[in-house]
Amino acid sequence: KINIPYLKIITRRSRSKKSKKITKKDYYYFRDKKYHGRILVSPDHPQFNKMYNAIHSGFSTETHHGSVNWMCDLYLASPDYKSKAINTKKSYNRHIKKFKDLYGDIKVALITRSDVQAIKKYFVELISEDGANKFLATFRILFNQEEVREMVPINPVATFGKIKTVAREQIWSEEDVALLHEHKDDLDKNDYMIILLGIYTLQRIGDILELKRENYDGEKITLKQAKTKMKVNKVVGIRVHKALKKPLDEYVLTHNESTLVKKTSYDSFQKKFLKFKKRHGLEENSFHDLRRTGMVRMAELGVTDIQISAISGHTIEETKKILETYLPRNYKMGKAAIERWESGTL
Repeated sequence: KINIPYLKIITRRSRSKKSKKITKKDYYYFRDKKYHGRILVSPDHPQFNKMYNAIHSGFSTETHHGSVNWMCDLYLASPDYKSKAINTKKSYNRHIKKFKDLYGDIKVALITRSDVQAIKKYFVELISEDGANKFLATFRILFNQEEVREMVPINPVATFGKIKTVAREQIWSEEDVALLHEHKDDLDKNDYMIILLGIYTLQRIGDILELKRENYDGEKITLKQAKTKMKVNKVVGIRVHKALKKPLDEYVLTHNESTLVKKTSYDSFQKKFLKFKKRHGLEENSFHDLRRTGMVRMAELGVTDIQISAISGHTIEETKKILETYLPRNYKMGKAAIERWESGTL
């Protein structure tokens, strides 16, 4: 039995979907009346005492100079953070909140490569390899700030490359999309409308959630595509697909909010959508895959790269790369090309 003041051990059980085997895992927390924080390693790990003592040395509501809290707040007030797109800021905010919860007033100078290795392992288990890459990228940015580099000349996250992940080549099959529509009653009407907008406008969830009523005039949807890589927000007008128009016209009459779809958060939608996908065997598909799927379907019908990019908001080069990766080369496409060639319509 481990007897360490303020240390709370929580054991969680999980069952493997494939083997059905039940495994147990211990999680370690420092908890007193005012503060609780997660300790990423077990008591027998060489980094445990340093992390425990840093927490036990005392937390307060003040941000101590040189601490992880200070480093995070420094970045949130920086011009670089303020220049980011809204959705990028939301992503960084999630990461930064997690870093504050985990490390708080621990001095940045005390964080070593071993700590980063523990963080890396923690996020892989908590989210995914891709999710861990995103957290590490944010952590690297925080340590690269000039004021922080004066305290920590060598960025402990700098030498950690991205965790190798398999390139995603998933698009929704026609059967999967049909299954989604078939079970639409299992979805909240608001969530189903978000999905319809994703299918027929090829837009990101963040851009869809930001749409206002005035962005839809009954014929087209006008929106600003907010992406960090763009120096300015790109304004596009998308004619509403006939399969979207009727349900959209009926839906906007069901609420009086200023937004096109009822206000909901990105995380709330994703959690409900994930439950729906698991229930109907669609968990391999993501919302973002709908974006690529629409681009591929249009390309299969002969829509040009320039026309597709005008809707999706990608550059022409990005559109070509996406189609190069995801567009299936099959007999049907080859046959259509020969027929167009023969008819002289190429």
